[in-house]
Amino acid sequence: MNKKFFRLEIGVCTICLGMALIVLAGCEGKSKVSTATSTEGLFNETGFPIVNQPYTLKAISSKHEKTQDFNSLQLFQELEKKTGVHIEWEYTPQGSDWNTQKPLVLASGQLPDIFFARTTLVESDVLSNLGLFVPLDPLIEKYGENLKRIFAADPSIKSFVTAYDGHIYGLPQKMPRRPRAYSLNGINQAWLDKLGLEMPTTTDEFYNVLKAFKTRDPNGNGIADEIPWSFQAFNDLAGCTDFFGAFGIAESLGETWLSVTNGKVQYIAAQDGFQDAIAWLNKLYAEQLIDQEAFTMDWGMWAAKCDPPAGTPDIVGVAPHWSRDLAFGLTRYEHYSLLMPLKGPKGYQYWRHNNEFVQSAKYTLEITTSTQHPEIALRWADALYDELVSLQMYYGAVGEVLEVKDDGSFFVKLPPEGLDNDTWRWGRQMNDFSPCYVSDARSAMGEDPLFDAQVIDKALFTPYFAKEYYPPAALTPDEAGELAILRTDIHNYAREQASLWVVNGGVEREYAAFVQQLNTMGLPRMVEIYQNAYNRYMGK
Repeated sequence: MNKKFFRLEIGVCTICLGMALIVLAGCEGKSKVSTATSTEGLFNETGFPIVNQPYTLKAISSKHEKTQDFNSLQLFQELEKKTGVHIEWEYTPQGSDWNTQKPLVLASGQLPDIFFARTTLVESDVLSNLGLFVPLDPLIEKYGENLKRIFAADPSIKSFVTAYDGHIYGLPQKMPRRPRAYSLNGINQAWLDKLGLEMPTTTDEFYNVLKAFKTRDPNGNGIADEIPWSFQAFNDLAGCTDFFGAFGIAESLGETWLSVTNGKVQYIAAQDGFQDAIAWLNKLYAEQLIDQEAFTMDWGMWAAKCDPPAGTPDIVGVAPHWSRDLAFGLTRYEHYSLLMPLKGPKGYQYWRHNNEFVQSAKYTLEITTSTQHPEIALRWADALYDELVSLQMYYGAVGEVLEVKDDGSFFVKLPPEGLDNDTWRWGRQMNDFSPCYVSDARSAMGEDPLFDAQVIDKALFTPYFAKEYYPPAALTPDEAGELAILRTDIHNYAREQASLWVVNGGVEREYAAFVQQLNTMGLPRMVEIYQNAYNRYMGK
């Protein structure tokens, strides 16, 4: 990845952000290939190419670290030939660096034509800065042939991306062949077999299995190096929050810590069952049945424990991820069986799910008011929503990653020998980051040998799904602005305190004061905002 600095000129000040990878359009005195002030003679309202002479749009996008430069990908090269539009890509820094720099970018007055990809901007970024973004619905009505087709066939997706004011500011994503559950846990079946243990079905049985993993040398190397249960704190994908379901809490994914019961929105840290869940985790941690670095190690350290070097024994008994192969690697995952939802001491047995979060997204592409010709940008974006293009956005190019038959059915090729599944999935396409829409009917015509096994696994969780979850309900700018302050402080405090209780204990003694502190910090108002947005989304 080409590392650059970008400058944000605010008044006479220049803010240098050394960690950034972006040179913002306009800051360097660059201009588009075409500088026409109107589209007469340049723009074609229908058909291809979109423009009659080369035209460049500047885009800022998040990108998975394993994905190649977009303009080196076959699909984007073909799109440029077809549309006549070249995209000049700049990539955001990874993780928290972008979250820190993003507000400065939005405040700079020097914006790209397009913000691109699922994780670049979120709803609050857009709704808090509506003057920076073009309402897309009038452009879609006039030029968006693919998007109009999608909205007509699937009105729910139009409702999904429509903001509180009736306008559309970001385009949708609907991914192919997706399950309804998000994460799952693998448990070392080889260890269970060696120790003569049954698959645990309750929290008490799980405790006893972890105890045996800790004390009875299941990997047989004569060293007490086994880690019974390893996870990444409260990470949405690889954390321990799934297990809250055994205590009556079905959190709604998206790291919201929200749940819904009988239409009532709750923040799980103040919900019945949270104290019991944390106390249970502390018991396991105190007996070293939970990885002692679960709340301090980074992702790389955790992954290295789950999939240690070839030729060495397994050291992890239980771990979560999107799938077993991603948790434990292609050479180890067959050692691990699927751990089903555990029944808790009061009989609860839930598993988290959220259809929109797992299968879809909104705000995956936005057009800014800085663009000279938003109609060109919209037509280029609309081209991504041709279903065959969307399939390739998600999986990779036809002929390289995909095989597509005349009847529309498709097959996703297995990775070449020596290339791991994760690199194959991310290297040649945008995968989960992509603006795309693949209908359920088209998805059903596909075969994805590696991924379909995960879908089958996760279908087993359906009986344990809670009836309700918190959807991606649209917020007003005022709500988004207020939540940006309230939620950051409340959620940081709640997660930090919960982590301390798991490691050090004390939740029984301190929980009442903790809830009072949440209320003092504005928890009732935060929940009220989420409740109002939920009621609007549900048509109440």
